This record gives sequence, structure tokens and C-alpha cells, in this order.
Amino acid sequence: MVATLMDSTRLKREFFLRNKDAVNTQAVVLAAALQRGGKLIAFGNGGSAADSNRIAEVLIRKGFAAISLPEIFDLDGPGYAELYKALRRPGDIALAISTSGNSANVLQTVEAAQAAKDPVIAFTGNSGGRLRTLVPSALVVGDENSKHPVARIQEVHLMLVHELCNVAFSILNV
Repeated sequence: MVATLMDSTRLKREFFLRNKDAVNTQAVVLAAALQRGGKLIAFGNGGSAADSNRIAEVLIRKGFAAISLPEIFDLDGPGYAELYKALRRPGDIALAISTSGNSANVLQTVEAAQAAKDPVIAFTGNSGGRLRTLVPSALVVGDENSKHPVARIQEVHLMLVHELCNVAFSILNV
């Protein structure tokens, strides 16, 4: 148990030290969208869906528009992308979360957001999968040589949700 906790702590420390500037850059993108009245549309599967729910909740509690797409759609079908297209409006921003970076519905939704010219923030892990190629600015827990367990990646993603919001809120003075 102690080894798992130490690994979790080490991974978080390494990620945030290595990605401080990238996190700040993405927070600026988020703050700009929120400041102009856009909403965040977040999406992911499983634990990533829970993280997408969490960021929507944090933003809503501060008075900003946000939604987490429900995890009721076929994981390999067009559900998220179609729902994204129906809900988005000019000025909105997307947040894609996928630990593997290869979830078909997440990738399709990123493509829909990019086709609409919406900014996309992405969280992924290890090699980053295809999500890293679709969103070059993706915040990746690990690298091509990493084999981090899903649980460790999701722990960093949850901290990232809160840090992204904290930095955006400081930019917005809320």
C-alpha cells in the first residue's frame, strides 16, 4: 500500500512540475471561453466521465455554464459527437478526457468540436493515443514509454481538473 501511495505522489509531482506552463496555457484558453460567455462541454468514459462531471460541477458552482455529456451513449457509436453538435454554440469549449487516448466516441467528439472551430482541451495518459495527435496541446500523464495504471492517470486527471479551474478562476478574479 505504501508503495502505491508513493507512486501516486511521485507521478503527480512529476506531471505538474513538467506541465506547469501547459496547464497555465490551457487555463487561459478556458478562462477566455468562459469570459466571453461560452460554456464548457466535457466528456469521457468511465472514470473519465466522472472527471468530466466534476469539472462541470466546479464551474457551475462558480456561476459558469458547463455540461458533462452523459455516459448513456454507445461507447463506440456517434452518440457523444451528435450530442456535442446539438448542444454547442459559438464560443463554447470542449474538454476531452481519455486515459488511453483511443476511445472512439471521445475522438469523434473532438473531431466534431474541431470541425466547429471550438477550442479543445484534452487530458490523456501514457502515450496519449490518437487523442494526442488530434490535440497536440493535450495534457498527457506520462509519455510513449509509460505504462501507468489507469487509476494513477485518473488521480492526476482529477487534480488537473481542480488546478485548471483554480488557475482559470484566478485569471477571471472569481
